[in-house]
Amino acid sequence: MARFVLVHGGFSGAWIWLPLIDSLKAAGHLVEAFDLPGMGDDHTSASEVALDSYADRVCEVLAANSEPASWSATASAALSQRKERHDVPNVSRHSYTWRPSCQRTGRVFST
Repeated sequence: MARFVLVHGGFSGAWIWLPLIDSLKAAGHLVEAFDLPGMGDDHTSASEVALDSYADRVCEVLAANSEPASWSATASAALSQRKERHDVPNVSRHSYTWRPSCQRTGRVFST
């Protein structure tokens, strides 16, 4: 099956993906969700939290497994731009940004 890396947006944590995680795992996929620096259960100090630290964490997670990954994020277009600057060879060319309106309608837009 496929590997999915799920990235939450502001004011939330990996927990926001729990319903989707359960569905994807039930379908046999490898699913990873994690907390960005300073959010959820992550205890990074506020002085160390920046967009670059978010992008670095995403790239660390993507690079930690040799299985190619599709990654999804909630309103994190800036991360997708930053991702391109990192040498993460196992990242699929498919990334998706979920916006609140898309979550309500169930539509997905590829970035």
